[in-house]
Amino acid sequence: MAIIRDDQLKVSLLDIEKFVKANNIQEVSNPVLFKNRNPTSDGLLSNEIFGITSSTRSSTFAYMDLHGHFLQPIIYRIWCKIDKNIPLIVHGIKNFSISPRGELVEDPNGQTGLEFLYKNIKKIKIKPGTSSVRRDRNIRFLEDNKDNFFITKYLVIPPFYRDVKTDARKLSVGDINRLYINVLLSTKALEESKLYGFALNESINGRIQDLLLEIYNWFGAGTESNPGGGIPSKLGILRMTNLRKTTDYATRLVMTAPDLNVENMDDLRVDLDHALIPMASVAANFFPFMIFQMRRFFENIFTGLTHITDEDGKLFKIADWRNYFSDDRLKEEIDRFIHGYSDRFRPVMVPVEYSKNKIVAKECYIKDFFSLGLNGTKGELNRVLTWCDVIFIAAVEASRDKMVLITRYPIDTYFNQFPVKVNVSSTNETEVMHVLGQDYKYYPKIREKDIGTNTASKFVDSLNICNCYLGSIGGDYDGDMCTIKGIFTDEANKELEDQLNSNRHYVSLGCEPEIECTKEAIQTLFALTLTFENELLTEPKF
Repeated sequence: MAIIRDDQLKVSLLDIEKFVKANNIQEVSNPVLFKNRNPTSDGLLSNEIFGITSSTRSSTFAYMDLHGHFLQPIIYRIWCKIDKNIPLIVHGIKNFSISPRGELVEDPNGQTGLEFLYKNIKKIKIKPGTSSVRRDRNIRFLEDNKDNFFITKYLVIPPFYRDVKTDARKLSVGDINRLYINVLLSTKALEESKLYGFALNESINGRIQDLLLEIYNWFGAGTESNPGGGIPSKLGILRMTNLRKTTDYATRLVMTAPDLNVENMDDLRVDLDHALIPMASVAANFFPFMIFQMRRFFENIFTGLTHITDEDGKLFKIADWRNYFSDDRLKEEIDRFIHGYSDRFRPVMVPVEYSKNKIVAKECYIKDFFSLGLNGTKGELNRVLTWCDVIFIAAVEASRDKMVLITRYPIDTYFNQFPVKVNVSSTNETEVMHVLGQDYKYYPKIREKDIGTNTASKFVDSLNICNCYLGSIGGDYDGDMCTIKGIFTDEANKELEDQLNSNRHYVSLGCEPEIECTKEAIQTLFALTLTFENELLTEPKF
């Protein structure tokens, strides 16, 4: 355990009054964000206060006038832990007096509220310490900062880090803006209660104090509504607003163990050279190639084809399919497949001439193009063509002879990132399929009865990598995620393939092996000894 000495780390409270004066910071006073679709001039998103450029809106602070004395949020948080009477005083629930020794003593004839604490802070003695090092440190911190316990203003961070999301139908303001708005509304209520002589000061003061603490927690440890928020967390403000970056043609997936239950080594789809990547991820990683391959698929099917038949065998003349299957339409279907987990067996509709001057979309049956078994040895498959068929074939063809970079962050060594070739995974159940002269050994198993049903549990949507890489990336199978980036150019793919075959891919600079088979052995032993519920362990059969 590391012990931090007082001379190693010193924390002091910000003097907000001096900060506001020194930087000429302006006041935000209006809880209304927009008026006539424009930011209000004195509101939280004001162009007059924060400017209109990204530079000014990311560096300009503002403040809210609290119209009274309030405890610094960190002071309030620490003091409540040390003395359970503090929340009772802040909210005006019970009255207290100060003993000759400086202790807060419950007294029906005493006083309560924040103003009581403010006027008597010099007289109040923080509760004595105990054997707890942390408690003693907190008490010392409070005693050293008594001159800066209270604030009358509160800072508002630049809008760049809390901007709202708008569309034609709704406005999303975010947690921090919602908290700021609540403070402004409460301070206005406090001001009005003082003006009209209402006896609501203490309850409103307590609400404002709790809101200031919630804002502090939002930046630090998170709030009740967003426990994963705050600065230090994965979902905190720094990562989500400042460090977050969306990478084109990349995906992020959870790692799961590969399937080792195969008849021979050649059937392993995951090894040192290959990773098993979901077809939805491949579609996103190689999107430009997907559009090309899907377009080519429809050209191979419909070029020279004038009619299609429906389920009843009725002939329909095909209309202008080229415009129907435009690039925009293909992009729409890819996006729908990637995000529509429960509806991935959607039929492909083809434009046909239904009657004179009337074009309708009809389902296309695939018995003329698809067959079960290698080279069609097991007969024809009579069902509707689905977008899953189209996207799977395109994903296989788009990723053929291409590589991906798999990265697990944070990158602390050279081996946190490695290249592999792509094998495409689809449904849990697969089959051999012959399509338009091409054999696919692990084709998604789709039957007529499956089309239109819920597909949420039918697809593999996790990343399978060789267990030998786990040690080098510091990963395991408890929810760890990796980023997958598709490699486009021939030159880059050639360079990564050379790296895959290089000694530096497996051995560190200290001549230590980075690829180890211990976890592969563990999974093998697990599979060999696995028994299922209600299954008796018998003699092994080989």
